[in-house]
Amino acid sequence: ACTPGPVGEVASVTVTPNPATVTIGLTRALTATARDVNGAPVTATLTWRSDDESIATVSATGVVTGVRTGTTTVRATAPNGVFGTTTVIVAE
Repeated sequence: ACTPGPVGEVASVTVTPNPATVTIGLTRALTATARDVNGAPVTATLTWRSDDESIATVSATGVVTGVRTGTTTVRATAPNGVFGTTTVIVAE
């Protein structure tokens, strides 16, 4: 378990939509909201990553591109290591 940080520090990241469905060859924009320990939105530069880039890739701004059918997890990570995830389902 981690100790809540000070107000203004990222305590949680929520990625929407969850789950996100995208068609092969098309894109879907994801949104990540970082919040502090009180639930107030915090401005943070998030790093996006797809767990399986053979299924879906994600850009630096959170735009997912479907590569092949399947399911993967995309995460948005704040500089302090706090992250949020969404399930990405790629369909034909």
